[in-house]
Amino acid sequence: MGAATDAQRERYLAPLARGEQRSAFAMTEPPPGAGPGPGALRTVARTDGDGWLVNGRRKFTTGADGAGLFIVMARASAEPDFTGGATMFLVPGFQR
Repeated sequence: MGAATDAQRERYLAPLARGEQRSAFAMTEPPPGAGPGPGALRTVARTDGDGWLVNGRRKFTTGADGAGLFIVMARASAEPDFTGGATMFLVPGFQR
C-alpha cells in the first residue's frame, strides 16, 4: 500500500502512466535552502482547512515547463533546522 489514496492515483498517477502528462520535481531552493538534500528545506507546509498551504521559493524545477503535475518538497513539521519532516506534495500544474 502506497501513500496515495485511490482518488489521487486516478487523478495523478493514471495520466502519467498513460503518457498523457508529465511531472516535475520541485525541491531546489535559493541559498541557504535545500540544494540536493531535503535536510535544509526552508519551504514549509501547514494545514489550512481541508488542505495544505505551502509557502516557499524554488530556484529551479526540472521539467516545469508543460508539467501537468508538480511533486513539491516542503517541511511539514518542526523547525527549519530540524532534519525531519520533509514531505512530498502533489500539486496540479497550470495552463498558460
